[in-house]
Amino acid sequence: MSYKIRIDKKPQKFLETLPKVQRERILEEIYSLAENPRKHGVIKLKDSEPAEYRTRQGNYRIVFEIKDDILVVLVIRIFIRGDEY
Repeated sequence: MSYKIRIDKKPQKFLETLPKVQRERILEEIYSLAENPRKHGVIKLKDSEPAEYRTRQGNYRIVFEIKDDILVVLVIRIFIRGDEY
């Protein structure tokens, strides 16, 4: 059972601004969520409704929602550690 990955417009535009190497590493981390979106290192964010999770790739944080009913991982934010939350 594999999840589909969807990336919102804002994080997609952010990815386009990154150097190729960083973009590829972040995308590799995102697509690894398709097999197990609750893998080791994924943290559920407190007080988020609907439930949001985050993982990291280097200094970047990837925030996403898991939609179990339709098997979708929706990436809603990508940012540099320390810039947001």
